[in-house]
Amino acid sequence: MGEWTVRPTTPDDVPTVHALHEQEHQRLVGRAFPLPLETMAHRYAGPAWDRELDLTIVELDGVPVACGTVIATPPYSEVMVYVGFDGSLGPDRVASALALLADRGEQAARSRLGDANPEGHQLAIESLQANDVLGGVLGSMGFVVARRTYTMEMSLAPGFPRPTWPEGVTLRPWDRERDLDDVIDVLSAAFADHHGDSVIERDRAEHMLVSDGIRHELTFVACDIDGPVGAVFAHDRPDHGFITSLGVLRRARGRGVGRALLLESLAGFADTGTTLVSLDVDADSLTGATRLYEGVGMHPEVVYDLWLRPLSR
Repeated sequence: MGEWTVRPTTPDDVPTVHALHEQEHQRLVGRAFPLPLETMAHRYAGPAWDRELDLTIVELDGVPVACGTVIATPPYSEVMVYVGFDGSLGPDRVASALALLADRGEQAARSRLGDANPEGHQLAIESLQANDVLGGVLGSMGFVVARRTYTMEMSLAPGFPRPTWPEGVTLRPWDRERDLDDVIDVLSAAFADHHGDSVIERDRAEHMLVSDGIRHELTFVACDIDGPVGAVFAHDRPDHGFITSLGVLRRARGRGVGRALLLESLAGFADTGTTLVSLDVDADSLTGATRLYEGVGMHPEVVYDLWLRPLSR
């Protein structure tokens, strides 16, 4: 059977964690894991982690074969565990490793909830839809698919058209010193209209938005007379450009601000020779983001299932 052990991830483990995810993506969807190693290391070095519970390595006979990363933001209605596995593991061993990672996720959730009743709170695990083995194991453990996430992408060519900006809205390049607090506030408010918990946690967002991979010249803030109303952040990926975040305040929606921000960033990518850009989006976005992206020519390329299970009592 082998001996299973669980331990916290250390900085030295980041290449191993990345390799587990890279192996899975190459095997199942024929492409690189979208998060570069350097970006993963930057995020793991950031704040807001419970380092005993949130970053986990599972070993079989002393060899790392699985990993889990817990993302938890108030009110902890969905505590997310991102998992990766050695592709050589069969269903039984995937089940054993996943049980350990799910237990660690439950511990992380309970450490944040304290004495609060766990009713209404759920453990969430995302899997590539193409991963039939993991999907089967999740189903057998009582998880059910609640929704899906798309990685959408499009090809770019030189001369990609820039947008016409809505009346009363102006564009300015991102400036860290001037814009960081305002932009985090805008994105926090924009992503409140999102399934599950907020995806913007201030300390973690600040750490991510100032990472080395940010394309400052392709990152913009949209403003009206009352101040910032939207923002788009762009980063580099190993072989393409990536739209990390795009959000618009409710009061500015329906005026084409989100579309203009997206097109401005895409045009900038095209001008610098980038030929492919991608982003991630909730397939059932409550703000209509999926329709926006389809409207400019993006299409789903990779599908992830989000599996949920109530926290145990």
